[in-house]
Amino acid sequence: MARLAGSLALVAFVATVTYLNGLNGDFVFDDMPAIVDNNDVFADKSDLAQLWSNNFWGQEMGASWSQHHSYRPLTTMTFRWTISMFGLDKFWLHLGNVALHTIASVLMTLVFRACLPSFTPLVHTFAGLVFAVHPVHAESVSNIVCRAEMLAGIFWALAFLTYAWGVTSIDQRPASKSSSHTQSSTSPALSTMQFLPVCGLTLLFAVAALLSKEQGIMVLPACILWDILVNCKVELSSFVPFTPSQNSRHQALKPSSGAEKATSTAKAKPKPSVRSTNALWLRIAVMVVVTAMVYQMRVALNKGDDAKMDEKTNPANHIEDTLNRVLTKNHYAFIHFGLLVWPFSLCCDWSSFGVPNVEGLSDFRNLETAAMYLFLAWVCFASVFAKDLPQALRSSLLLGIGWAIVTFIPASGLLVEVGFVVAERILYMPVAGYCIALAAFLGHMGSFYSSQKGEVKLNVKSKKQLGGSNGDERAGKSVSGSDSESQDNGVGVCRDTRWLCVSAGVLILLVFTGRTVLRNADWQSELSLYETGLKVLPNNAKLNHNFAHSTSDIALKEVHYRAAIRIYPPYASAYINLGVVLAQSNRLSEAVSVWKKGLEQWNKRPIIGNDPAILNLNIGTGLKNMGRPREALPYLERCTQISQMPSCKQRLQEARSML
Repeated sequence: MARLAGSLALVAFVATVTYLNGLNGDFVFDDMPAIVDNNDVFADKSDLAQLWSNNFWGQEMGASWSQHHSYRPLTTMTFRWTISMFGLDKFWLHLGNVALHTIASVLMTLVFRACLPSFTPLVHTFAGLVFAVHPVHAESVSNIVCRAEMLAGIFWALAFLTYAWGVTSIDQRPASKSSSHTQSSTSPALSTMQFLPVCGLTLLFAVAALLSKEQGIMVLPACILWDILVNCKVELSSFVPFTPSQNSRHQALKPSSGAEKATSTAKAKPKPSVRSTNALWLRIAVMVVVTAMVYQMRVALNKGDDAKMDEKTNPANHIEDTLNRVLTKNHYAFIHFGLLVWPFSLCCDWSSFGVPNVEGLSDFRNLETAAMYLFLAWVCFASVFAKDLPQALRSSLLLGIGWAIVTFIPASGLLVEVGFVVAERILYMPVAGYCIALAAFLGHMGSFYSSQKGEVKLNVKSKKQLGGSNGDERAGKSVSGSDSESQDNGVGVCRDTRWLCVSAGVLILLVFTGRTVLRNADWQSELSLYETGLKVLPNNAKLNHNFAHSTSDIALKEVHYRAAIRIYPPYASAYINLGVVLAQSNRLSEAVSVWKKGLEQWNKRPIIGNDPAILNLNIGTGLKNMGRPREALPYLERCTQISQMPSCKQRLQEARSML
């Protein structure tokens, strides 16, 4: 217990210290619409009933002018509480995010302990530290509005831990005097009845995760994967027709007993429990039904039409050719995979054609996507059929990949349309799967396995022993003193290999921590955020526009507004703001031409928003100020027809008075 407390304290300390340099960051990016301009986070501007009926951005769910179906009332509630206590203070909002990430990291360490029971506490701690410092979390922690990810992560972990604790408690069986293995003392029906309260509490936390961020619901299928692969140790190969099978499929289920280690190769394996097999299938059935019900309840909240996303927000959604659309969306999945494995090219916004659409099968990027799927398929195939590898490693790799996939799929855009191309924030939960797979791999390579009784077994061979120069020498040493140590894991490891694995783990943690600290600095202001984003995606129309809006350099403003228009010609906001820059530089005639061009482009591709009213107003005002009131009248009249802005009527009256 003392070792566990020390491990959790270390993870908490590292998770907190890593993000201290982001506490003084400004409100940036989506912080403005979701917090600063959202009445629901201010107790004096809206009541709780309104908060629970609006979406995350303070808009009515299903409103014709709303572009979002994101419903996260618990996250909005935390903003409301923080602002009620400390006001609209950026420091306290950032501190809240850091605190939530620390809690999530500690809980995830406990999750990894349950998912990697055959490995030593060092492996569990390593997985927790990787989760705490993974660079893709910088967006979730340093961007205040991304608190949804961490809050969902906390409830996600609580739901899983509840399920794991409940199931293992039910499955505990008294040891038999005549057998070293255990058997279920209850019938599957009785086990299922005992499971229902556990399922209810798990469901409660899962719904809380869902009301914090939509991906939270995926904890339920994640629990099923853990139950199959880790708790019950089901050999998936027994369900494949063309592989050698046991007498029955029930024999795929091995009794839950910690690490997969036989104390002697001469001992016969215990017979698997058919009752525990049936109990597993009943639990799976219950969880599947519960997941489907919760999903339907959440979908029912999406009133009105589907979310309306323009081409700039997610270009793949607007590709007419089905093949190219599928290839592009799968390439987006490859980019997310790359951010999990190599999280260094980070960007706050990947939309707006920063990632070009895939053009046919000949596009070389299809090779990247194919390589990703082939690699994952190879690892899964090896984890199912490579019986010479320890079962603990194989189940951990399958669980890690499975968790990463099931938590990523809802926000991937592969099944439903989403309002982004690539988003680092949606990887907050998939990182947990990555941590499990990485920790299991390094733990296996370094032979950091634990014995059945909890003793740490270190299979260390010297170079002399590996060379076999003395036939009487034992194959390895064991801290626990087991003579059959070398048989237990199927792994004998050179001392140099062990230290190489430890060094690799330390290097990963140091590099990830350094990258995260540097990334926190990028989120300090909008200018630094967009400037670093342009280094990754220079052809991103939105980043060019936002950088131009943030910088005070007039020349740079014009350059980047024009770049945004070149990349995405229908970008109405870029026309509006470029015209303003030109007008302020005494180039009013040129500004009016830019605004007219913007209005022409908008008419070709109308997008929900106030842009056409502003364009008509600016054109009319510009023409009026140039002494051409008669030309200004149609634009100002149109402005009054489509908008209630007082300035429309005011400018129209001024133009009429000039005639």
